[in-house]
Amino acid sequence: MGASSQSPSDHPLKIATASRRCTELLHRIQISQAIVGSALEVPSVSSALEEMTRRRHVASESGIRALLAEYNFIVPIEPGKPLDTEKVVSLLAEGLAKQTAVNAAMVISAAVVILSHSTADDVFTEACKLAIDLDPTKWIPLLDLEIKVSLRSLKDKGIDAVFEEELKHFKDRLGGKSLPNRARILFRQVPIRQNPMIPSEDSAHFRMSKLVEADDLRVDLIHRNGLPKIDTASGTKFAGFLHEAAQTALRSIAYSYSLLLDKEYWMSLNTPKTSPGSPNPS
Repeated sequence: MGASSQSPSDHPLKIATASRRCTELLHRIQISQAIVGSALEVPSVSSALEEMTRRRHVASESGIRALLAEYNFIVPIEPGKPLDTEKVVSLLAEGLAKQTAVNAAMVISAAVVILSHSTADDVFTEACKLAIDLDPTKWIPLLDLEIKVSLRSLKDKGIDAVFEEELKHFKDRLGGKSLPNRARILFRQVPIRQNPMIPSEDSAHFRMSKLVEADDLRVDLIHRNGLPKIDTASGTKFAGFLHEAAQTALRSIAYSYSLLLDKEYWMSLNTPKTSPGSPNPS
């Protein structure tokens, strides 16, 4: 996953353990991308969804027919001309079917953004924790150095243990920070490494301003009243960006600390699991 001139033996965390943790995070990103890719296939069959919905609405037991029969609120424009009930049902069904497809696309677009944000959120948190474990001394300046510590605590625990405990508290509080703030913290401690295959003008290219925009969008999608207002194209771009942001965090850690992909563990994570008594896949 990465290479660096730094020696893994310089770090207090065993390289094998760190590589395993990075491998697990990479698998987390892979699964998230697969789920998003599957979800985004639904809008591509919107015509089939429309047709299915339209047929349901024009059926003899449909809600439209029941509503018309109960309230009879639609009157003909020309009083002498009888109302064509079938035409009214057909028009209403067509409109409802189209709106159903639009609503489904917006909901799916919002869902993939929220899921991708969750993935990036987890990866940045774990990347910060991993960097702290690999090089705790580098993170000490981020602690509140004005905290008062008793002499008894220093005597009983020792100064190293006191700092270790404070770093643990710092890690525990990371989840309370916004995603952009965690990204800023990480990249102040670990040099950012962009994907050389993604040009800077590409929407997936990592930039902090876009991460802030994605974070604001996620808040808006969750707390907005009514249907989310985001189209499939926008949802796809934001999901792609958030997954690349997660990859950027992982890539930066890997290159900074010479972490390699744990191939054996990677294969085990990608091997289909079978329940007891089920035949093994051939």
